[in-house]
Amino acid sequence: MENHKQVCTITPVAYRPYQETGEFACFGVVLHCPTTGVIKYKLGNRGRVASRVHAFFREIDTDIFKMAVKWAKLDIEHTIELTG
Repeated sequence: MENHKQVCTITPVAYRPYQETGEFACFGVVLHCPTTGVIKYKLGNRGRVASRVHAFFREIDTDIFKMAVKWAKLDIEHTIELTG
């Protein structure tokens, strides 16, 4: 079996509704392997992830968080299209 080691960057995707406080909650991750051009991502907007974000930012409407996840997904997919 061959060993295919790659140098990749893993970047968390964070929801930070209040820039001035610097508080954030991670809701996803992006994996980028520059040598192969591979970009993969996983975002969570339901279940435990949404519950954790809502518990941390109780005053924020959950629809706003879901919209932020949607925008993040569109932005990542656009980046993949531009680099692919």
